[in-house]
Amino acid sequence: MNTKINFDSKAFSSSEIKKIEKKQLDKGVNLIEKASDKIVDFLISNYNNSGHFVFICGPGNNGADGLWAAYKIITNYFERVIIIMPEKSKTIENANALKKIKKVTSKIHLSFPTEKIKIKVIIDAIFGIGFNKVIDNKIQRIIEICNLFSCPKVSIDIPSGISTDTGIMKNIAFKSDICLSFIGLKYGYFMNDGPDHYSKLVNYDLVNSEKLIGKKSYLINMNCFNNFFITKSKNIHKGNNGTLAIYGGKSPYYGALILSALSALKAGVGKVIIFVEKKKFNYPNSFPDIITKDLSEFNINSKFSSILIGPGLKPNSFNRKIFEKILLRFKKTMIIDAGCFDLLAKKDTFQILENSDADIILTPHPKEASKLLNITTNEVNNNRIKHIKLITKNKNSIIILKGLGSLIFDNKTKKLFLNTSGSQVLATSGSGDVLAGLIGSLVSQKISTLDAVLVSVFFHGRASEGKKIGTSMLEFINNIRDELNKSIFFTKS
Repeated sequence: MNTKINFDSKAFSSSEIKKIEKKQLDKGVNLIEKASDKIVDFLISNYNNSGHFVFICGPGNNGADGLWAAYKIITNYFERVIIIMPEKSKTIENANALKKIKKVTSKIHLSFPTEKIKIKVIIDAIFGIGFNKVIDNKIQRIIEICNLFSCPKVSIDIPSGISTDTGIMKNIAFKSDICLSFIGLKYGYFMNDGPDHYSKLVNYDLVNSEKLIGKKSYLINMNCFNNFFITKSKNIHKGNNGTLAIYGGKSPYYGALILSALSALKAGVGKVIIFVEKKKFNYPNSFPDIITKDLSEFNINSKFSSILIGPGLKPNSFNRKIFEKILLRFKKTMIIDAGCFDLLAKKDTFQILENSDADIILTPHPKEASKLLNITTNEVNNNRIKHIKLITKNKNSIIILKGLGSLIFDNKTKKLFLNTSGSQVLATSGSGDVLAGLIGSLVSQKISTLDAVLVSVFFHGRASEGKKIGTSMLEFINNIRDELNKSIFFTKS
């Protein structure tokens, strides 16, 4: 029995946040007032040592948040405040806030003060959610100085220089200890350069934002699985746990199949059969629980619960025919990985994929996705959310665009999921093969396709957290098994 995955955390784009802000503005709600109150409460509660609050304020509404917060700290708490504002106001809200604060302090600078000052915390209120360009030299220099300080640093809404929608840094970004998020969590926190520019997120939903717009973008975190369990009965045999076929394996990439097969076995599948160039395969006695067959022995009519095709696959005409046959005739779930993306780069093969009746899971990393989209890897990374939705129109497909903040797009429901787990440990050969095997294992055990993908991507990432750099994928597979048994697998006692 498996219960429901809960999606209580959602992710927002900059355009969605702006729509929410406009609706509130039309109602007469002062969001700057609300945000500045939260900023003040946080700063006063957390930084009570001696020294100055140093606000770096930009020319827009993010800067207005900072200016109002600084004003309230001066007038309500009589704290020492320094304001650095290198550019003239560009919004009415910013100009009004600046006018107000000039009445209570003269400590407003164009650049970082040269005299020695004691700082308790630096507050980054330079750029907000709308910023997505190269930072000019004047502000770049201020950010460079701030990043050198060891004192606490707080960013308002997003670290300045990080794109809200992509997480990409153009030339420099503010490095904060804490990022105070307002209205909703943004995509950029979790992708590309974003996670390297803060240590902790604190979210203030000022307006119950998730109810204001129809959302189809969800964050995948541990809370999603609090009520999700996979229960195993006592009266069970290997047939009940399914059979996963893994087709691929060219010299010298046999290790890819072995990692996929071991990952599947250690996630509970009943049986794994790998299809390889058997004449050159010299590992069969090392892994006795993996059934090994030659590529020529593959039979689409065998009773496979699911098929994983691609790890170590050689993109030749023989394998293309097998791949196309699976796409045309297999009616269950197939996981498409690695070498298959070279085959799918051919238009005719891709069209067969588009029309396939199988439940399809595609697992490209950005370079593989670029082959399918006929664009560069940089173009994929510059707008991952856009491009994952363009990979295929097959309504039975789920796409995983791997990388920091892996994205999952379900073509059936048009829902997008953003994974929040993972670490640098995964940046090594074989991590994708392990993930593919894990997905195949859970699907073969009759976990629904989408649930199997979400569980696999999240716990694949979670199992890497806190592990040592240099952890081999053979070691890592055991970490996944332990994490699954601790969190979602239960046996009836």
